[in-house]
Amino acid sequence: MRREQHRVVVALLIWCAVLILLYVSIGFVGGEDRSKCPYKTAGNPNASLSIKYFGNPFCIWCLIGNPKIEKLTEQKGKSFFMEYYDNRYCPAEVDRFGVSAIPFFVFNDTKQAVSYPGYLEDADMRSIICQSTGDCE
Repeated sequence: MRREQHRVVVALLIWCAVLILLYVSIGFVGGEDRSKCPYKTAGNPNASLSIKYFGNPFCIWCLIGNPKIEKLTEQKGKSFFMEYYDNRYCPAEVDRFGVSAIPFFVFNDTKQAVSYPGYLEDADMRSIICQSTGDCE
């Protein structure tokens, strides 16, 4: 094997190891049965705002956003109920809510349901929660 090919193989092995460590550290390996729909819930089941979150472990924007969503749920979870869906395993829900990109959010309060395809910044999520629930701290 030439030296250049050897470097490529080593780089690929390192990249794979980094991905595995990342998935393990943020909970994508083990833990939840992602084939259930939803595979996880959090927050207040009696809240007036429900949020459906569609993503999967191969979505880079999901990897970036998941820790922020978890932190937001810890801080404001009394104001909303979050349902997590892996879009790969939930085709009925994907069709029902018109999931066109991932991540994908459906915010449903007592007045209306609003869909947001793509990544949402923490400030945008907080604004939506504030407008829907009055929890604006």
